[in-house]
Amino acid sequence: MIQTSLQFSIFILFLVFFISNNLIKINILSTVSDKNRKINGNLVWINLLPFVNVIFPFLFNQAMNESINSEIDDRGKEIKFFSFYGNLYPILILICIPYYIKIYGENSLSVLNEIELFYFISLLISILVIWSLYLAELLSVQYYFKRHKKKGNHTKVLLFLLLILIVAVIVLFIYDSYFSNEARGIGSH
Repeated sequence: MIQTSLQFSIFILFLVFFISNNLIKINILSTVSDKNRKINGNLVWINLLPFVNVIFPFLFNQAMNESINSEIDDRGKEIKFFSFYGNLYPILILICIPYYIKIYGENSLSVLNEIELFYFISLLISILVIWSLYLAELLSVQYYFKRHKKKGNHTKVLLFLLLILIVAVIVLFIYDSYFSNEARGIGSH
């Protein structure tokens, strides 16, 4: 029962994070002028389609990054926008797919040996950190575009706190899943 409620909590956190990510991308693209906008912000919802969401983040993030950089150039603003985060987290998600398939097939983390489990957890944490950094960059640019003031970092603090919460829930889930199976003798290697 605890494992099911923990899995549900993680799913809800991921869903909230995913939806807020999409809304942020739509909002940032709405601040970009039409002539600099390389992609419609509403296309971000294509990420909800299975299998398409494996490749589409690369395409969408690249077009959005080009739009933002064009807008920065047009406005003559001196903003540092680290767009490589938007290309890096989809790559890490692709690297996680074989592990996810292996775990999903057995419906248990115990199918991973200790090294694979460590690597998988490290990838998940890396994805969350890079994803959060990218969102913080987007929010900072959006704030700067809308306010024309010095970049604020209040969004980075909020995203960092959200990241800590998500990582804590994932670690609890993995700990509960792995060690409860060990106690039952399922994951003994």
